[in-house]
Amino acid sequence: MSSTASRSGPRTDLDVRDALLDTAERLYGDKSIDGVSLRSIAREAGVGSAAVFYHFESKEQLTRAVVERRATRYNDGIRRRCGAILEAEAPAVRDLVDAILVPLTEMINEDPGGALAWLKTYSWLAQVQDPAYLDLVRTEPRVDRLFLRAMERVLGHGRPLPPAVQRRGGIALFSIMQALSRADTSGFGSGALVDGALDPEYVEQLGIFATAGLIGSVTPPQTLRP
Repeated sequence: MSSTASRSGPRTDLDVRDALLDTAERLYGDKSIDGVSLRSIAREAGVGSAAVFYHFESKEQLTRAVVERRATRYNDGIRRRCGAILEAEAPAVRDLVDAILVPLTEMINEDPGGALAWLKTYSWLAQVQDPAYLDLVRTEPRVDRLFLRAMERVLGHGRPLPPAVQRRGGIALFSIMQALSRADTSGFGSGALVDGALDPEYVEQLGIFATAGLIGSVTPPQTLRP
């Protein structure tokens, strides 16, 4: 009998489930969701295929669990920062950018390998508007609506924003996600990781880039605080 099988039930369940989530997260980040099978996840995790279906009824359910594990904390970070923007007397455009940038940076610095693998998967699901992503975003209080309200507070002085400006906010958000998700690769994002953490200068330049894009989306930009 294996050491895993000889453990108590609750302990075994927790270990196997976490192993499957960790393995799926890594493989999804290395390849893609479509390029990874449940069988390969089980094999890499060192468990039998039956263990996957014991914990997850389908690949979709496993993928949702992988995404939710970190997305809950990420979205909570966005909610806190957007809430602070809505309460601030004179919020700056950079505060909008940091509502997205800072929670991701903190997550990556704490666990570069796992967080970057997760972010590759999360950003792809966001691009294709996968239900797993949409369900997380639409959990109350909804992150998308809260971010839009924060944009209106900063860019529209509390007034509704034109569709083009709203679209620019989405571009900024996804640009940050994409740039950070490739921080461990050459080319785009090259040099972004230093000694196992994000280079602060890279993060700062990314923030400046996104801030400038949002400032350029409104007229006149001189009325906004960077």
